[in-house]
Amino acid sequence: MAVGQADETALEPVVILGLLNSMAVVVAATETLLGNWDALSKDGETARLMLDRIAAHARVVTDALELAARHVPSTVLEAMDRSA
Repeated sequence: MAVGQADETALEPVVILGLLNSMAVVVAATETLLGNWDALSKDGETARLMLDRIAAHARVVTDALELAARHVPSTVLEAMDRSA
């Protein structure tokens, strides 16, 4: 492998762990909002910061999945469309 090139399969675990980390943030922040809504709804600034963090991590996951979906063979995508 040349300098500056990366083996895609070697990076997959890193990407997956990054996505899991972002989803953990989304889940934890959502559960915190749900479990403490009465208090957090009175503290608009904290609630807003949590919602911003949820949205940012959800965008990271969405962007990564969109990139991964580009590598899905068209036959798989067509089969999924037919089954939907």
